[in-house]
Amino acid sequence: MDFGVSSNEGTAQSIPAIPPQPLDSAMAEIIAATMHNLRNAINPVLINLDLSQENLSGFNVRELNTALQELQAADLNAERREKLHAYLLAGVDHLGKLLEDTRTKYKDSIERLEGIDQVISAHEQFAVNREVRQELNLRAIINEVAASKFLSRQQGIRLELDLDSIEGSKVSAEQLSLQLVFRYLLINGVEAILRTSGGKGVIRVSADLLCKDETEYLRLSVCDNGSGLDPDDLGKVFQEGFTTKEIKDSRLGLHWCKATIEDFGGQLTAESKGSGQGACFYVMLPCFHTS
Repeated sequence: MDFGVSSNEGTAQSIPAIPPQPLDSAMAEIIAATMHNLRNAINPVLINLDLSQENLSGFNVRELNTALQELQAADLNAERREKLHAYLLAGVDHLGKLLEDTRTKYKDSIERLEGIDQVISAHEQFAVNREVRQELNLRAIINEVAASKFLSRQQGIRLELDLDSIEGSKVSAEQLSLQLVFRYLLINGVEAILRTSGGKGVIRVSADLLCKDETEYLRLSVCDNGSGLDPDDLGKVFQEGFTTKEIKDSRLGLHWCKATIEDFGGQLTAESKGSGQGACFYVMLPCFHTS
């Protein structure tokens, strides 16, 4: 599958480095980003409920019952009976379409509410249970985040994991913070795909080990074949408060993600060939190995 980006291609445009920022100084931004994302998730639910109420209230069940009662009359002439029969068939067909549309809106609303619940739960844990840094198995953390209900319900999106190369490798970080970073990156990929291709696409998460300045790093790649990034926006995507007319969702949290990874001694960068050609986000963290 061509994601439109590659860590080996010289043509891909890279985001310039941004000076590190302490994790705590970015907490206000992640709260604002979270509230923004929750609002974006709640609005479609409210719209679904309003449309369903409008559609169902516009369906006159009383008229159908009246027609059904009239149809049962013994002295009804053939012409009237035929008209009532056609009216009832059309009414039942219309009701079936309304119910199917309501079912679709209900399912979409449930998925969005479950996503909201997961985000709230994660941030409650993050706020109440700030942890000290510990040795973490990054592969296990990614697998846990990838198994979330929000991702599993995205039926048109395939998630591919290729993490065998980091088996036995660990990083030093706060677990909940790292989980939130990867959750944001995966949700970012989902939203990029939902903006294009009718909501069908692939998110590929892979990892490798590399050496830089005599330090061994674990590099995690999160690539999607979604909406991509314009060249003019590529250098701004990690800036605080950055958004575009088309992008008003979880990318508000990318600045916080970058600050978090840098606080752990790592880097967060991105590549994209342009709008409509997908994007890759790269997380690099110093690592060590266990026997």
